[in-house]
Amino acid sequence: MQQSVMHEEIIQAQIDRLPVDNGRLQVWRSSSGQSALHAGQRFAAGEVLHGFSAKSQVEVPTRHSVQVSEHEHILLNPSFLQYINHGCDPNVLLDVVRREFIALRPIATGEEILFFYPSTEWVMTCPFKCHCQAQSCLNEIRGASFLPWPLPPGIRLSPHTRALLAHRIASLVASAATS
Repeated sequence: MQQSVMHEEIIQAQIDRLPVDNGRLQVWRSSSGQSALHAGQRFAAGEVLHGFSAKSQVEVPTRHSVQVSEHEHILLNPSFLQYINHGCDPNVLLDVVRREFIALRPIATGEEILFFYPSTEWVMTCPFKCHCQAQSCLNEIRGASFLPWPLPPGIRLSPHTRALLAHRIASLVASAATS
């Protein structure tokens, strides 16, 4: 998975669209070599875009792996899901319990599919500067352990990142109480 490519940029520099999942989704590849997953049809809020499983579990997180529990990182199956880029104002939620990508709001045909990487990743192996231009853009994406507190409105975290964050907060509170 890679940092979000601006939607207009990929449309202008587009060189091919590869339909996947019977055309429900499309991998768009730009002339610059960037790939991004786009909706091949409309999706309603709450609709499952696609399920996923583990192609393989990885011992050490990579730029393409997804953290699905406190200690488990996987490569996504089907592999075209690796082209879902990050967005600070995502349109899908990666549900690690049900193993599904779910629309957070209506998604138009052709819209880039984006999820909030820190929702699943505690510490990013490959942090990056975000250029998503969302009003809520965090500017630097490093993982849930680096999110500002209180969390920005609308941020939804996976159960494991919520648990790790709660543990960190409890530790900080306990440490402050003993100081």
